[in-house]
Amino acid sequence: MNLKKCNDCQQEISINVDSCPKCGSKKPFKNVILSIEETSELNFIEIKKFMELGGIPTYSRAKNIFAYLIMGMFLGIILIFFIKALGPKSEEEIRLENEALISKIKTLSAKDIYENYSLYEKLIKAFPDNKQYKEKYEFYKNRYDMQVECEIEATQNNKKLLNNPTTYDESLYDGYYQSYWTNTDEYYYQLSFKGKNSFGVEQKFVTKYRCTYNNGKTTFKQIAFNKALD
Repeated sequence: MNLKKCNDCQQEISINVDSCPKCGSKKPFKNVILSIEETSELNFIEIKKFMELGGIPTYSRAKNIFAYLIMGMFLGIILIFFIKALGPKSEEEIRLENEALISKIKTLSAKDIYENYSLYEKLIKAFPDNKQYKEKYEFYKNRYDMQVECEIEATQNNKKLLNNPTTYDESLYDGYYQSYWTNTDEYYYQLSFKGKNSFGVEQKFVTKYRCTYNNGKTTFKQIAFNKALD
């Protein structure tokens, strides 16, 4: 049984069409219901096509129950996955994560300021009573805060170096960009930027700064200001 009447023109047409070849209807089988016997004669692809054209297949009670069971199992698996992913972690999972954090910190250089700061922030959440972790966190947080302040100060100072500060255009991450710590108390920052002079001619410059941390105080110093070579 591969023929069925079009609901619009009442002409018999194949169920494997994209539209009625007689009248052009896009939904020739709209609200046309197949019996259980008719549905059982069709394969999966034919049933899918029939439904796309508006038809309604009818399954036996056993098949309906089986379909619901399969769907229920599928949804159950998805639900279990999300509960496990979003739910509370087991003590073993937490222990392994903390061990991984501690192992990762041991591989870092003291000059990896941001990485140390980020990992110790996680450790003090895991071990809020650990005095050593708190001290390390504060140590690296102070240095990272200084780095951020240094970079902000550098941008503000660069604008002051231009005749027309409103034309300031920072060129981060080009060949001139440098950002590094020589030790845990001394940070260097170099960047390039563009700006127009009093004649409206755009020029490119490179500046370098040194920022130092000493007993809670930050010292900011410009150590270079040159025209870029490109």
